[in-house]
Amino acid sequence: MKFKENIWIHYFLNIRYSLGKNWIDFESEISNVIQAFECIRDNIERRERIQQSERNKVIKLEVVKDFVDISKEIEGLKELDLEDMYTNLKLFDVYIKKMTVDLDRLIRALEIYISEFINKIEVLQKNDDIKDINPDCVLSFNYSNTYERIYGQSNKIEYDYIHGKADITNNVNTCNLVLGIDEYLEECDRDNKLEFLPFKKFYQRIYKSTDSSYMEWVDEIRQNSECPYELYIFGHSLDKTDKDVLELLICNDNVQTKIYYHRKSNDDKKELGKLIRNLVQVIGAKELIRRTGGSHKTIEFIPQTLPGAD
Repeated sequence: MKFKENIWIHYFLNIRYSLGKNWIDFESEISNVIQAFECIRDNIERRERIQQSERNKVIKLEVVKDFVDISKEIEGLKELDLEDMYTNLKLFDVYIKKMTVDLDRLIRALEIYISEFINKIEVLQKNDDIKDINPDCVLSFNYSNTYERIYGQSNKIEYDYIHGKADITNNVNTCNLVLGIDEYLEECDRDNKLEFLPFKKFYQRIYKSTDSSYMEWVDEIRQNSECPYELYIFGHSLDKTDKDVLELLICNDNVQTKIYYHRKSNDDKKELGKLIRNLVQVIGAKELIRRTGGSHKTIEFIPQTLPGAD
């Protein structure tokens, strides 16, 4: 793979000092770029002029220009007239195709890194909050096999790597890792505006045939409404990019959900605040209030055990 010609790698290297430290910041930046391109494409398609007085459109154009400017030295794009692209739909779509191909190559590079480095990290101490949980099923949003390798000693555990599982033997075409964004279009546009569909998580899950065993688990939970289930959530930001999956699992009255949050001291609730805000976007404020108190309480936030604590 020619990393020097990858648009996304150039872009992320250029903004690396302003990019957040968390994984979700990485995905959010992809979403910002794609939504900006969608906005500009709409204006090209409708032959509308972008007026300086229309602040939102100007901001979107600046995002696209910043992204495209990074590409001007890339060998494979030198022949593309990047200035005319803003008024020529055909040229614009050629560039979008390049963005799609390069995202696939970036994902494959990530798979190599996880397979060769992350999956080989030796863990000397198990997490106290995880080691004594004996799950029947594990839904992993990670690409690495960390839980399976460190904690999943039982052969009876059923795994679902919903975003794919890193495998060094893959190539760009067989890599099944999902790295994308959530749906941002209004419902009336979702089935018609498909130019940026390959960047969306639900599309990638289907296209790459990632495991969807969790759907069978959800069916079982709902069919056995009188049977209690326990759902443990650990290390997930609860961001809305996974809303379609999280909502199906959490919003069941026979499921007790225990959400662990990271803390640096006994009174540190910074991460708890973030999780609550994110969960509002996933299930809504009304549903969150109902499920965290009263007779319908099904959600509990639990602070992680501090290192060295008895």
